[in-house]
Amino acid sequence: RRINRICGKEAQVGRLGGDEFVIIQALDDTTGEPEELAQQLIEELGRTFNIAEHRINIGASVGIALAPSHGDKGDVLLKRADMALYKAKAHGRNAVMVFENDLDFQAQERRMLELDIRTAIADGQFSLVFQPIASVETGKIELFETLIRWHHPTRGFVSPAEFIPVAEETGLVSEIGRWVLAEACRYAVQWPDDVSIAVNFSAVQFNDRRFPEYLGNVLRKTGLKANRLELEVTETALIDEDPD
Repeated sequence: RRINRICGKEAQVGRLGGDEFVIIQALDDTTGEPEELAQQLIEELGRTFNIAEHRINIGASVGIALAPSHGDKGDVLLKRADMALYKAKAHGRNAVMVFENDLDFQAQERRMLELDIRTAIADGQFSLVFQPIASVETGKIELFETLIRWHHPTRGFVSPAEFIPVAEETGLVSEIGRWVLAEACRYAVQWPDDVSIAVNFSAVQFNDRRFPEYLGNVLRKTGLKANRLELEVTETALIDEDPD
């Protein structure tokens, strides 16, 4: 009702599912610029809702695609508005973003990277390196930090800063993380008993309810003592607001 009130009777408003809505709006001198309309929507949706005697506040982000400059077919416009929305969300809450051609290129690049990650998992393209951590007092190595490396057949070496965020967004990081854990433990069991191994633990893995069982199986299979393994929880896992 709030969206309809802002857009007027000429607009077509629908709910795509979840918390996503789509607006088809003809633009003319009476509607103003689409960015202005988007800001009005954000302000309207930002007003407190009173539902079942509870006061609820929400935010909204808006992605905009314009015809014919961004496409003249419905599916293309919807896809590009969604790309703009994705970019708006990356800028934080209550943001507005208009589609740009670069977004289409970025989306294609991201999709190709996702496909390459899947291939890398299947073909065993990942490898591990270990960074030693030594005691300042004794100079003795006490721990090795596990770092993942990816040598792509055509891309060359791909930085974890480039592929790990995509792996997290697509859920592939769980499969990668399990491989890293097993491989790191396999290496570490060959080291002296007083040297430990540290493995990064992402927010996605934090929500994997079967991970403790998998961890136990890895330790039993490799023979590594549990007190020699450290799981380094990433900052994103600690600040995740998901109540589950």
